[in-house]
Amino acid sequence: MSLTAKPRTTSQSRKRQAGHHRHSKSYLKAYWPYLPMAAIVISGVFVNSLLSTGEGVLGWQSNFSSSVLLELTNSDRLNNGEPALSLNQQLSSAAESKARDMVSKNYWSHTAPNGESAAGFITASGYQYAVAGENLAYGFNSAASVNSAWMNSADHRQNILDRAYTNVGFGVAESPDYLNQGPKVIVVAEYGQPTGDGVLGLVNQPPAQNISNLDKLTGTNASWSEIALSVILTAAVVSFIFKHGLAIRKLLFSSEDFIIKHPVIDISLVFLATAAAVLGHTAGIIG
Repeated sequence: MSLTAKPRTTSQSRKRQAGHHRHSKSYLKAYWPYLPMAAIVISGVFVNSLLSTGEGVLGWQSNFSSSVLLELTNSDRLNNGEPALSLNQQLSSAAESKARDMVSKNYWSHTAPNGESAAGFITASGYQYAVAGENLAYGFNSAASVNSAWMNSADHRQNILDRAYTNVGFGVAESPDYLNQGPKVIVVAEYGQPTGDGVLGLVNQPPAQNISNLDKLTGTNASWSEIALSVILTAAVVSFIFKHGLAIRKLLFSSEDFIIKHPVIDISLVFLATAAAVLGHTAGIIG
C-alpha cells in the first residue's frame, strides 16, 4: 500500500477550486490596506478638483468684476498706508483689450506676438502716463485668489502698492481652451499716473510665476514650498517602490500570496505622496 503526499495548497490551486475569494482572515490581512490607500487617492483627486473649480464656469463675470478687484486693491493699499486708486475708463479699456488679445491670439506674456507691449495697449486707449504697471493672472477661481497671489509676489505687490499710481483699470476675458489647458479666465490690471507733458515713462511688468495650491492655501508664494513638496513626493514614491520592489514582482506571479507586512507605513507613504501632488498642483499663474 502506497501513501500519496497531500498536494500543497497554493493560490493557483485555490483559484481552480473557486476558493480564492473566501474572505478569510489571511485574505483580509493581505488586502485591507488597499481600501484606505484607494480612499486617499480618490479623496486627493476630489480635493484637487474642488481647489481647481470655477476657472471657466458660469458666474465668472461676477467673481472677477472690476468693482471687486478695485475693492481688494484699495483695501491692500489702505492697509499699507497708501492712498486708494480711482478706476479709470481708459486704463480699463486698455486692460480689456489686452485680455481679449491674449485670448484671441492664445499667448501668455506682457508682450503680444506682434511685439505690442503693455505700453502700446495703454497709449492706444488714450491714456498718457508718467508711470504705469501691468499685472496678469489666469487659472484662478476668484478675484480674491488673484489678488492674494499678486500681493504675495514682491514684483506684483509693488504694482498694487506703488505710491506713484493714482489710477487703475481691470480687464477680464474667458477662453474655452486657453493654451490647450481647458477653460480659463484671464485677468489684466493696468496701473498708472497721468502726465500732461506727453513724456511717457516706463511700464513695470513683473515676471511670470506659478502659484500652487499650497501657495493659495498658505497665502505665500515662497519657492521653498515647491522644493519641500518635491522632496516629500519623491521620498514617498521612492520609499514605496524600494520597499515593495521585489514584493511587487512576486505579486505578479503569486497573487494573493503577497502580504503587506507594514500596512500603516504604506498608507502613510500613499497619503504623503497624494498630499504633495495635490498641494503642488498649479492653482494659477501670474505675470
